[in-house]
Amino acid sequence: MAFQITNITDEPSQRHVILSGDEEIIFTLHFYSTVQMWAFDVSWRGAQFNGFAVSLGCLHIQALNWPFDFFCSVTDGSGMAPFRLGDFSEGRAEMYFVPPDEMEAFRGVEVPT
Repeated sequence: MAFQITNITDEPSQRHVILSGDEEIIFTLHFYSTVQMWAFDVSWRGAQFNGFAVSLGCLHIQALNWPFDFFCSVTDGSGMAPFRLGDFSEGRAEMYFVPPDEMEAFRGVEVPT
């Protein structure tokens, strides 16, 4: 089951370590005030990919073919992706980690591990 990353603050750059099984996934969230957007970098097993714009209602790193992903939703029904520094800390936006078992159900096939 996807779980919410609940410790997102209003800091413009923050690093979160997600434990999945016996592995660590590094999720680094950035707020860019000039363009009013959130983006993230992700690293796993020594590989790092940068600059995924946080969008609503989609899986963000599916093209990497990794066995997990992230998605974002909003609680106010606006349909607008997070664009303010406080959107996560104030509860307007929520970021979720999708673990391998749920990715397998979503894709309909085994996910690579």
